[in-house]
Amino acid sequence: MFLFNNKKSIFLSFAFLGILIIFFQNCETSSFSINSNHSDTKGLGANNQANLNPVAYTLSSGFVTPVEDALCPVGWICPEQPILPKTTLVGAWYSLYFYEIGSNPVDHWSLEGFRYKPLLGRYNSADVIAQQYPLMKNAGINYLLLDDTNGVGNDGGQIQANAVKIFNSLPHDMPIAMAGGYGLWGKHSEQDQNTEAQHFWDHFGQKPNYLQWYNLESGSYKPLLVILNELESFYPNDEIKRYWKDSRFSVRYAAGYLNSLNPNLQEYAKQGLWGWATHSQVLSSETMVVQPGWHTAHIKNRPHVYSPIYRTQGENYTKHWLNVLKVKPRNVIIASWNDWAEETAIEPATREVAEAELFSDSYGEEVPDYYLKITNGYTQLRRGLINGYYYRSEANINVYQVVNGELILQKDMPHKMPVIVLPDGVLESIMKVPPPQAPPPPSEAPTPTPLPDDICQKSPSVVDRILFMVGIDIYYAFNKKYCKFESFESYKAITGKSDAEGVKCFTNLPSAMEQVENCFVIPKGLFKIKSDLYYSNGLNYCYFPTMEVYTKITGKTDANGVTEYSKIPMTMISDGNCK
Repeated sequence: MFLFNNKKSIFLSFAFLGILIIFFQNCETSSFSINSNHSDTKGLGANNQANLNPVAYTLSSGFVTPVEDALCPVGWICPEQPILPKTTLVGAWYSLYFYEIGSNPVDHWSLEGFRYKPLLGRYNSADVIAQQYPLMKNAGINYLLLDDTNGVGNDGGQIQANAVKIFNSLPHDMPIAMAGGYGLWGKHSEQDQNTEAQHFWDHFGQKPNYLQWYNLESGSYKPLLVILNELESFYPNDEIKRYWKDSRFSVRYAAGYLNSLNPNLQEYAKQGLWGWATHSQVLSSETMVVQPGWHTAHIKNRPHVYSPIYRTQGENYTKHWLNVLKVKPRNVIIASWNDWAEETAIEPATREVAEAELFSDSYGEEVPDYYLKITNGYTQLRRGLINGYYYRSEANINVYQVVNGELILQKDMPHKMPVIVLPDGVLESIMKVPPPQAPPPPSEAPTPTPLPDDICQKSPSVVDRILFMVGIDIYYAFNKKYCKFESFESYKAITGKSDAEGVKCFTNLPSAMEQVENCFVIPKGLFKIKSDLYYSNGLNYCYFPTMEVYTKITGKTDANGVTEYSKIPMTMISDGNCK
């Protein structure tokens, strides 16, 4: 989301987060079918038909749903159970603010700082959407989110004009929604946000190709409106603004800089987040953001609070998609298709300055459509592994190419093509590789008495959100780190369990994880970490967003006597803001 005015540059020193609740709903027509994992949940609606190649999509009573009998393309490998559920939806942010050279009042392409040039050239967004559309469809993108977050009427109305043209020209099998929020982040005014929402409703919200989203309060589908706001920070009287709503829309929220460790974002984590700059993904069963990178340090007059997020030849983007495969959220939002100012785009392009990262393969060879190929490789996992594409497991360096329906081991890394990294065990399952068998003991030797190592499994390289034991020691794993319980009494006190039933038993510690501390919880009461104030109930904790809230709840005007800790224990769970 490139910002061209000083006020929004100030906001970008904070960043953008979004929150979306997607519920999938079974339809009572014979053509509707949904993966059993989501059969009791709600779904995406749109007043149009969506077709995803090669996963065929159809329309049934306003719901976009895959056709179960879609054929496996020739040469592909299509598992009976897709690696990514067919019901997973994929959308992309789309930037409207690029105009022809010399256009008035603003020519975005001539502004200082642009370091890439799309293969389509320097374009006006509405003029090239017809050329971009087939690329989006082939990449498995189901809908677009138009970025109008700089304020209605900004740039002399050119953003508005582009949005109108795209709504009127884009085929209706690519639903569209709007993203705004300037009334909140720019003016901190509920009334100004109401005015902006009225504009969106009058000009777009009633169009037949406007994306419909499930509204939890009404139990029905309504036009989706994503609102950017300072969710990762706070400002006075923010309660209404943080949860601004409009009954005509299904409102979802967005902020600027996603960091899964930010306590201000934890209350949104259960419902899913929508970008913007994604330092670390917030895992969610509803919506997750994927992003190749983010870089604004080259933009003149921009406050640079955060460090760039480097692409590193696709490693960052691949890591995001790998997490999607593990969590299997119901919706994935790509941030973005074409934001060339903040360098988050996946659209094919070449760099124009040496300081910018090259779109390249593992050999450093330029591949302008590298990120589109990565996107295609992951979105098509809703159907299978693509003939000619390359794949490997997360913890295994062996690379396989799909050749006419078979996985062929490669001697070298591919040229001009990405390697799609899959969770451990997926390729092995497809190849039906049997687990290694221990040789039988010599006939003359007595059968040994089983030891713990004989009945425990070898640990995966990474485990998450589980209790496990090695020998007599018990551990807790979370976010690629694990802690050890000092004693069995400590384990019982923290977990509330009286035995080790249900605890995974491994023969070794996870090799790709770090032991950071002994497992502990902060006792009940107030505590602080540097200048941040919290309250612990002995298991969970909440955060005081401001000193005013802290004083109102506790009656204290300072933090004198509050115990200080260096960090929050990984065994404790955030309850959001203290109320």
